[in-house]
Amino acid sequence: MDRRQASAYSASKLKGDRALMALDPDWVILRPSVVLDGPVFGASALIRGLAALPVLPVMPVTGPLQGVALENVAETVAFFVPPDRPARLALELAGPERLSFAQVVALHRAWLGWRPARPLALPSWWRACFTGRATWRAGWAGARRCAAPRGPRSATAPSATRRPGRN
Repeated sequence: MDRRQASAYSASKLKGDRALMALDPDWVILRPSVVLDGPVFGASALIRGLAALPVLPVMPVTGPLQGVALENVAETVAFFVPPDRPARLALELAGPERLSFAQVVALHRAWLGWRPARPLALPSWWRACFTGRATWRAGWAGARRCAAPRGPRSATAPSATRRPGRN
């Protein structure tokens, strides 16, 4: 989570974490990075969708990712279930490697058994479409709804601000 530019979603999660930390009972807070596996929501859905394309849209403004496998998150949860385990701690869960967004998508394609996609450098105006800026200026209601908490220059993806299954 980028604490310098928190989205409304991540700010609400941090508020919940702090409320939990203020309670007497034992607690453990797990903060996984991008969770990668079969079921997909949010960023992992974007990765899977891009992996399915014959070309890989390359956006150089993306930061590195340290994805974590769903299996590793589940094992961590199971570790902390017994009452004799450590408590009252917050852990950030991430994979062992920092990879570019393009590398993550390429690895996902390979995992699916597909050949590498051809890279496609996107012009800056097209990148704006991916971040919602162009659709905001064009007046598309969906972009306005997902960007509303942070204003018209929001780079928050719609899937990061909505619960799965909602439009």
